[in-house]
Amino acid sequence: MLKKIFISILFLVPQVSFMTMASQQNLANLEQQLSILDSKDKIALLYQTQSTVQSWPALEQGHYYYLLAYELDQSNQMQAAIEYYDQAIALLAAFPVSERLVKSHSGRSYATYQLTNDPKQYCPDREQALDYAELLDNADLLAQTLTQTAFCFDRFGDFSLGIARLERAMKLAKASQLTPNRQAMIFNATGLLYRRNGLHSRAYDNLHKAFDLWQEVDDKQDMFNMLHSLVGEAIELSHWQNADRHVEQLFQMAEQSPQFADFEFFALFNAGRNALAQHDFQLAIGYLEQAIAKQDATQERFFIAASYITLAIAYVRNGDSVNGAKMAQIYLSDPSFSGRVEQHKLIASSIVALNDGQAQQAIEQLFQLRDQEQKKFASRIDNKVIYSALDHAAQLAEFENLLLENKLSINQLKLNTEKDKQHISQLTSALFGLITLVLIALTVFLFQSRRVFKRSAQTDYLTGIANRRFTMEMGEKALLRAQKKQRALSLLIFDIDHFKRINDTYGHDVGDKVIKSVARRAKQVFSESKYHLVGRIGGEEFLIIAPNTELQQAKQLADKLRLDIANHPVQLKQHSIEVTVSIGIADLTEANNSLPLMINQADNALYQAKHKGRNCVVVSQ
Repeated sequence: MLKKIFISILFLVPQVSFMTMASQQNLANLEQQLSILDSKDKIALLYQTQSTVQSWPALEQGHYYYLLAYELDQSNQMQAAIEYYDQAIALLAAFPVSERLVKSHSGRSYATYQLTNDPKQYCPDREQALDYAELLDNADLLAQTLTQTAFCFDRFGDFSLGIARLERAMKLAKASQLTPNRQAMIFNATGLLYRRNGLHSRAYDNLHKAFDLWQEVDDKQDMFNMLHSLVGEAIELSHWQNADRHVEQLFQMAEQSPQFADFEFFALFNAGRNALAQHDFQLAIGYLEQAIAKQDATQERFFIAASYITLAIAYVRNGDSVNGAKMAQIYLSDPSFSGRVEQHKLIASSIVALNDGQAQQAIEQLFQLRDQEQKKFASRIDNKVIYSALDHAAQLAEFENLLLENKLSINQLKLNTEKDKQHISQLTSALFGLITLVLIALTVFLFQSRRVFKRSAQTDYLTGIANRRFTMEMGEKALLRAQKKQRALSLLIFDIDHFKRINDTYGHDVGDKVIKSVARRAKQVFSESKYHLVGRIGGEEFLIIAPNTELQQAKQLADKLRLDIANHPVQLKQHSIEVTVSIGIADLTEANNSLPLMINQADNALYQAKHKGRNCVVVSQ
């Protein structure tokens, strides 16, 4: 009996070894086949293999599930990817730490980020991946996991820890001569960490470095992601030329890379938020409506939600509170929207409350929003004060060491002599006084800058009168006052006749002088009431808001302006240019009860004035 058992064991051992070798061979063959297929075919092959995987040893099964999860991740099937990453981790965790165990945690973290945008859900996997990577001799993998965890330090108290990890990752990247792709990831994480702490100028610079590095290796997806982030930072910095350029680049990449289905959605979303930031509300609405129509192209529910709240704001700013409330309600109630921003929730709630006639509730929501913004601003001021004391932008870890050394030096000095104590006290007092003076100067500077910025934000750079945005804002307010107090309100639109001919004949410098001359005379004619507002809303087009002004009175003022301009040619050194204007007028009625409607009526009247031969006034009927 014992002999039979012994013989059976002898036969069994080579059988088990053969099975292990066979499964390893199957895995190697599978990976070789995957290397020559595109993503769609890879997933099909992996699913076909699934029925035989259960007979493989646990370690090979873990590798298989990682491969399947990774390919699903690459094809944006995030929920399915998470399920297979779960299986891979459960199997691989029972064996010595491997690169694929690290990458499984990193991959599951990324897929969770895509679906939730919630650091509490995706950051634990990144920390676990880093712990495992520390045990392996792989500089590239360690730099990658250090970089990924740095994204998680978005609170000010942890800012230095995030920077310290990025500095360590950069040292690894330089020492090991890692790829531009890895260095780009470090710059990307650095930029986003700066952004979350309000340091937008440094954020923009680091994100642009990441973009340049990814451009070197033609990594279109990461280049596109950086352009998305650069648009946001350019908006924060009010660098409109950069924002417009990056939006144009997004559209170009979307057109040139049809294989990335979500590029067009994000290009439209960024174009919408850029237009909203520049107060072109109608343009913003158009882009955002198109983005929402293409929401199925992306699984990033956070940005789909952001499209709805951004569109809600654009509708409200454009005077359409009903549609604004609809979009805000979708943002608040759609269960698939994860990781909603608290400020956006407050804005959405206030829009809905205001549309429902709950003014008090809307005001309370806005007060809460103001409180949160004040806290955020205070945190950002702290960041700027700290950074102004540093000689090197990204050396917070060294800065902390320096502070520790200073503390040790002070303690040593205290132990030496009473004289040293007094000296330290004097230095501390001087330092405190200096900081106090700096803070006072900073406060005065910020106050003065705010006044200057507010003035410049309201004024047309060429003529010195109100710009388009300020004119529209004041027009809305004047309209609301007129409706509330049941008073008259007239609106005039006029432009310079044959202005293109003036530019073509005399040049744009002379054209600018003509525009300034017309603006000056319009301001003089409408200076009778301090409530009248003259604004420039286009190249040679002007808008006048005239509260407490009946239609007939508005026509008299318009004729006076027309004659004043016609009777005073613009004098140049060698020329005298005769200038005329055409004027359209509309007033507040039950039918024309919104600013866009009044502007449309006045614009139609202006169109009629042009057809009547120009240099005339037409009143909207």
